[in-house]
Formats: sequence, C-alpha cells, structure tokens
Amino acid sequence: MANKIEVRAKNLSELFETMTFTLFENCLGETVTQKTTEEREIKVHAVDENSLLYEWLNAFLKIADEQGLVPQEINVLEMNDREIVAQVKLKKEEKISCFPSAISADISIKKTRSGFLARVQWE
Repeated sequence: MANKIEVRAKNLSELFETMTFTLFENCLGETVTQKTTEEREIKVHAVDENSLLYEWLNAFLKIADEQGLVPQEINVLEMNDREIVAQVKLKKEEKISCFPSAISADISIKKTRSGFLARVQWE
C-alpha cells in the first residue's frame, strides 16, 4: 500500500526540514525523546529540486536503516535548488521497522502564493 505525505512551507529549507520530520513521525508515531547521540553534517547534491528532496530523504532513510539513528534537529546551513548542507542532530531509535525501504520517484515540489508545497509517496 502506498503512503503519501503533503507538506507546505514558506521556503525550501523549511519544506525539507518539515518533510523529513513528517516522514519519520508518520512511520514512528509518538516516540520518547532520546538524548542526541550524534551530530553530523549532511550534504546532498542533485540535478533539480525534486531530485534533491528524493536524495535528501533517502540519505536519512539510509542512516536510519544502517545505524538506527533518526533526525532530532536539522539546521540548514546552505541551500539552493541543487544542493543542501545541514548540521543534523540524530538520536537512537529502537522502533524503526516501519520505515520505507525507499522513497518512490513520485515526488513533486510546487511554488505556491504562500511558499512551497511538496508531495512524497512511498511503499
């Protein structure tokens, strides 16, 4: 069954942050706040905004899958339509079995009068 998330934000960095947290909250539900276990810089490049969101979300899914770490705080340092650099605080999460194996290519970002709208679908 496909899952879909829709997020609105005033700017692209807010959109990427909100989409990331929404994806993880959708999978995990409410979690007990854990202490930050790691802080790192995440840098992602792509050919356009849609591909950038795809690569960004998949970077976090890979970290969650391989290391059991999920984002707790995201601070976007630099961003344009082809690159995002952020300082990220991660926390250990035990309940990660429901994460999508991958985000599908069904990703769209649209400019609206009030900012941006993004839709993401996954299996």
